[in-house]
Amino acid sequence: MQPDLAPTTTAATPVLDALLVGSLGVSALLFALSLAAYTRRRTRSVLLLVASFGALFGYSLIAVLQVLGMVTERTHHLVEHALVLVQSALVLAAVYYARTIEREAGR
Repeated sequence: MQPDLAPTTTAATPVLDALLVGSLGVSALLFALSLAAYTRRRTRSVLLLVASFGALFGYSLIAVLQVLGMVTERTHHLVEHALVLVQSALVLAAVYYARTIEREAGR
């Protein structure tokens, strides 16, 4: 395996570990809360936001996996940037969809 493709671990510190675990926990909580909101509202815009929070959870998860040495730094960066793009697109789609529905409803 080429050296730049081998899984690497980041010099983890207790502070970094706490931040990563905290971000993973908070993003999981936000994802769960968004799922609960979707079960109550069942609208397409809320579903798009659920997917956006799922991308946020994936973003945190890939960071933890990289620090644990389970994914390479290259893979981490590729997935991380892709998830930011996906998350941004989902939020924009949710806002656009919600505004389109409001116009159609005459609000």
